[in-house]
Amino acid sequence: MAGKTMMHTVALRLASVCVALSLAGVLPAAKAQAQANVNNGFYFGILLAGVLAEQDVVEISDPGPPPTIEVGTAELDAVGGTLAIGFRAPIGGNIIGGIEGDVTVGNFEDNYDGDKYHGDYLATLRAIFGIEVGTNTFLYLTGGIAFLDANYVGDGPAPAMTIGVADETLIGVAVGGGGEFNIGMGGVKIRTQYLYTSFEDWKFVSNGEYYDVETDAHVAQIGFVVPFPN
Repeated sequence: MAGKTMMHTVALRLASVCVALSLAGVLPAAKAQAQANVNNGFYFGILLAGVLAEQDVVEISDPGPPPTIEVGTAELDAVGGTLAIGFRAPIGGNIIGGIEGDVTVGNFEDNYDGDKYHGDYLATLRAIFGIEVGTNTFLYLTGGIAFLDANYVGDGPAPAMTIGVADETLIGVAVGGGGEFNIGMGGVKIRTQYLYTSFEDWKFVSNGEYYDVETDAHVAQIGFVVPFPN
């Protein structure tokens, strides 16, 4: 878990850099929208997403002394879909900055130690900072905040009986990068993107047992980005 804490700190710093770089140029550059090319302006994206999410679980079932502690991992892996919307504008030369929000939905679920951990969506709000390569390629870094729908259901012995539930919207950081490639259909582009997300500790009590859950997720996406008509 110490490794995840370090990755969370690194992701937070990288996300802060992306946000600062983009905001430094995007707001004043918005006036240049009239001269925007296919990489600038408002747009939306529809993407296929593969999510590899892990929740490291520490469960204290008896406070003791000594306490009874169980440690394990729930893997909430799934294939889902992402809807994104954003705005980009030139900062200077071939440098582009912007902001984007997206929501990835899917059946993120795993059963660990007789308990079910699941979520319905993962959302991010990120700054984008990148460079145009030629006229058809845009490469970028991105970072910002992330939100994860987290749910827990504890089941008792057979016959199955629900003995505890917990739910929370976890807040964390997102950092990553990607590329877009213009396919010459009114500015439509193919996008590939990777995001790493790390979330705050999720602590709750269920049926007298104490839980401390650390969550992170890797998100790989591919799909289309389409500009809104001017």
